[in-house]
Amino acid sequence: MTTLYKMPASQMVATLGALQLNQWAPEGYFLKALRMPGWKGTPGVRKDTTPRLWAHGDFSERGWRTGRLITIEGRANLPTEAALLAAHEALSSALADGTEGMLVVDDPIFGVLHASVSLATGSDLPGWEVPGIYPFQIQVTAADPRKYGQTLSGSTGVPVDGGGLGYDLYTVGSTGVLDYGAAGSPGIVSLTNVGTADTAPVYTITGSCPNGFSITEIGTGRRLVYAGAVITGQVIRLDTADGSVTLDDDGDRGAQLVRREWVRLGKGQTGTWLFEAPGSTNALLKTEVTPAWW
Repeated sequence: MTTLYKMPASQMVATLGALQLNQWAPEGYFLKALRMPGWKGTPGVRKDTTPRLWAHGDFSERGWRTGRLITIEGRANLPTEAALLAAHEALSSALADGTEGMLVVDDPIFGVLHASVSLATGSDLPGWEVPGIYPFQIQVTAADPRKYGQTLSGSTGVPVDGGGLGYDLYTVGSTGVLDYGAAGSPGIVSLTNVGTADTAPVYTITGSCPNGFSITEIGTGRRLVYAGAVITGQVIRLDTADGSVTLDDDGDRGAQLVRREWVRLGKGQTGTWLFEAPGSTNALLKTEVTPAWW
């Protein structure tokens, strides 16, 4: 069920693409958001049912969240004709080309959360012919109903063995200490999804991997195995959200991912990944997790 969220202008700041809400624009107008139905509340549920033959009830099937419909309702303070014209142009051009933009809401209680949205209906500024204070409304749709927080990241190189214990107590010129050698590295990185919805990790690999690499999620044993070579200067990006594998944000390298057991992190779940790249000494794995909320 959708909950209406009342947001005092002095406490909440939001942006919709390039459009600023609840702060004075340089052009001299103020768009004060009063309510945002669909933002705080949870999205709807889509669930199909199959009747039981010759029995009461239905077969139980999993439900899925629908997209999130968000309506921004407020008042526009338009003290001059120039401010009125600027506000009209800003509202009418917000996400007008049909592409997705970022809705970012900075709330003193819930923090900074964002969602990717597109325009659902045109904006409305009734009575815009003369300066004054008028209601406005913008309606957007988030195809992905999750709201996302600040991205967390961690990095690791390939596993490296540590040094052994050296007995230098009685050698000539010894200072009489035990030397444990250089510290090793386990080649693992751990991150936690502190949100209430599942989220998709993103992996970025740099450095030299002449024989490919693998990423293993320790908790589940699921693996991603990349068979192609990676040379210094290249960047390979694996995105769990859509299963894409790209080279330098352009070339598709999905055919080189010979094992693809993707893992999403659920509510409050911690993921631990082991990075291995045979024959490499400088390969680096960067893992990113963006906590998500319903």
